[in-house]
Amino acid sequence: MKLNILALFVSTVEAFNGVGIPQHSKRVLRVAPANQSVYKLDSISEISNHGACAKYCKTEPCLAFSYTTDNSTCVTYSRFFEESTHAEISQLTSYFNRVINHCADLIGYSSGVYKIGTDGPIVYCDMDTEGGPWTVIQRRTQGDVDFYRPWSDFKNGFGDVNGDFWLGNDCLHLLTNVSKILRVELEALTGERGYAEYSNFQVADESQNYKLFVNGFSGNLSFDSMAYSNDCQFSTPDRDNDKSIPYECTQHTKSSWWLNNCVEAQINGIFRKSVVDAQVMRWSYFPDPSVRYQPLGTTKMMIR
Repeated sequence: MKLNILALFVSTVEAFNGVGIPQHSKRVLRVAPANQSVYKLDSISEISNHGACAKYCKTEPCLAFSYTTDNSTCVTYSRFFEESTHAEISQLTSYFNRVINHCADLIGYSSGVYKIGTDGPIVYCDMDTEGGPWTVIQRRTQGDVDFYRPWSDFKNGFGDVNGDFWLGNDCLHLLTNVSKILRVELEALTGERGYAEYSNFQVADESQNYKLFVNGFSGNLSFDSMAYSNDCQFSTPDRDNDKSIPYECTQHTKSSWWLNNCVEAQINGIFRKSVVDAQVMRWSYFPDPSVRYQPLGTTKMMIR
């Protein structure tokens, strides 16, 4: 699912649970043809309206529901409805997707792609990694997505949330409005795996050039590479905000990142396996703690 091609035609409906807390759902006007019956959970008759129907889709495993007016029937489903601009708008049945505010709302579900909030981003929720659920904000496994890109791309996000991608700096700011825990997972070309966790991770807004605040290092890596980027602004090839005096770090490292003078956590660097230098995708002193530059095979950044 590409980050920049989703166009939804939606309206919002609020139903209320027994204690008066709003349970948000989003109407899907044009439902893509699919065998949704495979994911049917329950069918409830004699329901007065779609607001009353929403009360049956407040908790897992319900992700979507439909309400048919001519027979007053509510049907709940364990899968989201997919939007399609080519589908007809149903006159008798209204379709709604449950709104998920955080990946943490999906405890008990499988890892996969979900929409966060009524107007929020499409994200990949990792339910399998220890300590989760996690919201994946960066992943590189194939090298098929170029990460040496301009400011606007990093602002809005790019790539495929099922593959290699950057979620987007605007989204990072919104998701870390309250400080989050960051987990960085690495795999070397030789197969060794490592991870780092940070108890505080927060990204400022664009007016502050998405300045990074990160601390509280733990994990099984020997070197805290993210510490070098703490209190640094984001830099891209067309927006130099690094702290280097002799040269522009984005040009030197071929990387867009929170660059200091220049970078130790070079996980947005060039994805390659042959030439090993300052430009290669790497985490300093991993896997060999005595060697600074070593190419990585995969990276993943997640928050919760």
